Amino acid sequence: FLIGPLPIPVTGALALPEWDHLDRKVGVILIVVAVCASIAGFASVRIRLARAPYRAWILFLENVNQVLTKFWWRMKVVNKPTVPHKGGVLVVANHTCYGDPLLLLGAVPYRPFGFMVAKEYTERPWLGFFMGIVDCIPVKRDGMDAGATRRAMRLLRDGGAMGIFIEGRIIPPGQGSDPKDGVAMLALSTGAKVIPAHISGTVYFKGMWKGMLVRHRARLRFGPPVDLSEFQGNRDRETVHRATMRIFDEIQKLGALEEPAGFNGEPRCAL
Repeated sequence: FLIGPLPIPVTGALALPEWDHLDRKVGVILIVVAVCASIAGFASVRIRLARAPYRAWILFLENVNQVLTKFWWRMKVVNKPTVPHKGGVLVVANHTCYGDPLLLLGAVPYRPFGFMVAKEYTERPWLGFFMGIVDCIPVKRDGMDAGATRRAMRLLRDGGAMGIFIEGRIIPPGQGSDPKDGVAMLALSTGAKVIPAHISGTVYFKGMWKGMLVRHRARLRFGPPVDLSEFQGNRDRETVHRATMRIFDEIQKLGALEEPAGFNGEPRCAL
């Protein structure tokens, strides 16, 4: 707090006129500054909401996710994301931990997309609520879910975006994985672009909440759209599997570009 009139050098430094007993007006000045800051903040929020691809509630969650992924999980996007701003697209990645969907969303803030997730997760009260907000599609684990497949195809044909983990489950470090053909089937059936992505630098935990709360040093790398033109027009099982392996190979190539060192000496969740 100011005591007594401000000396001339101070008022000059603050670009204030030489007012007598300026200290008596400090409260009014602070109120004026607070009102001006509030108006500027409100205008900034209005402009951002008008330009954002999300609804207001989604934008709030996106901001929370940015803080989580960039500051707590120390996410680094190695190269510029190749996910297009418009048109049907599948963002296909390896699966290393429970936070992978949030990492992908945090790396591509300009393009909202949901995921195909195991149905039991959507039936949990809190998880189901948030997954419903971002338009996740629940899928039965037995793979026999024609309704979920039709819904995903309709979304992609309408120009929507979707994230899918090609292994279908989290792969613990040191274990091999077999890619699932669902991604290629969706791409060949809808003509959606396929963008490969590789996630590394995370630490694997079997429990969901521990895996979400632990600090990672996540790295994401995106590749160019996978060329599936040679497989178009033929969706028999062998052709679909070959397309799947093409996508899988592109993700593995991205992973090969990462340095082999793990996170703080612990094994990195590998593809």
